[in-house]
Amino acid sequence: MSLPIIIFFNTLYMLNWDDAFAGGKKFTVINEIFLDTLLEDLLLIRKGKKIKNALDIGCGAGDFAIKIAKKNIRVTGIDFSKVAIQMAKDFAKINKVSQKTDFIEFNIEDLAELPLKKMYDLITCKLVVAFIKNKKVFLAEVYNRLNPDGVFILMTPIIVEGASNHLKAISVSREEIEKLLKNQFKSFIMYHTRYFEDRGVELTYILKK
Repeated sequence: MSLPIIIFFNTLYMLNWDDAFAGGKKFTVINEIFLDTLLEDLLLIRKGKKIKNALDIGCGAGDFAIKIAKKNIRVTGIDFSKVAIQMAKDFAKINKVSQKTDFIEFNIEDLAELPLKKMYDLITCKLVVAFIKNKKVFLAEVYNRLNPDGVFILMTPIIVEGASNHLKAISVSREEIEKLLKNQFKSFIMYHTRYFEDRGVELTYILKK
């Protein structure tokens, strides 16, 4: 997988994402067996209480959100890229889940301004947090959007020695991100580790209020 290095200057930032999606860039997709297992474990964590709605931050072309919607969960996906959002809407139609999904072009760094004043049972964020400038504020806003028994799933590559340059560009310091997560959330679970061929490591965290 190779992602563009994003420059954080409004128009350039969004144009790079739009160009990536419009150019047919292939992004990683969520494994459905992994998703099934994750949702089963979340049901246990939530003591049998089913997830009714979800927010997917940085939804891209909608793969994760649509697969969640297929589990009879109402999903809102948000992303910087208008190209990605249109792709997600089209993908939802193909998969016959348009009635269970909303896709919105939105600055994901400013969740406080999200027009939908909803609280969520589940919030997901996959391969996005490395691009967030103020991670502390971002995580606080995620926390504020969770229902009292809601869960936050964070998936992110971490910086490891010997990883390729393109993986380093989308990775975060494990020490830094875990410190921020533990300071913001009461319940912290390092749930899953995924290894890439080019010495990359992706971690999945489950967080609760």
